[in-house]
Amino acid sequence: MTRDQFYLRYIQSLVIRNKQAQLQPLTLWEPQQIVWNDHIAPRIQVREPIRLLILKARQMGISTLIQSLMFARIVWEPLVHAKVIAHETDSTKAIWGMAERMLEQSSMWDYARKAGTTMYLGESMLSCATAGSPHATRSQNITALHLSEVAFWLHPEAWIA
Repeated sequence: MTRDQFYLRYIQSLVIRNKQAQLQPLTLWEPQQIVWNDHIAPRIQVREPIRLLILKARQMGISTLIQSLMFARIVWEPLVHAKVIAHETDSTKAIWGMAERMLEQSSMWDYARKAGTTMYLGESMLSCATAGSPHATRSQNITALHLSEVAFWLHPEAWIA
């Protein structure tokens, strides 16, 4: 099994809340499959940085895909510092809820600890925050970063940091 296949298999075992308000394992929709197959999998396979700027319609499942990848990375890779920054508090809570559900419904629950909107697995961590400062991403050793709805940030230039 290749590295990208391993990650995809793990990601598809993570539990999400679907549009019918039911819990189910993540099954990639067509837009998610395109992003995975064309942009993520090839880079995972050769251990290249994944840098994507995705302009998309709403409700395509891309945040769910990225959140599942970030969760998988803190489970399977050491010393990963993953961070999600969303444009407003409600979005931050929604994205954090995805990660929290993935953790609580996984076999990793017994090995993790949480503090606020940060979860720790071994020496890796994933945290969520709300954009509000032009320095939101400064002074941090971030391994994986998901910036959500940057166009609606109070200080969108902060993503450059």
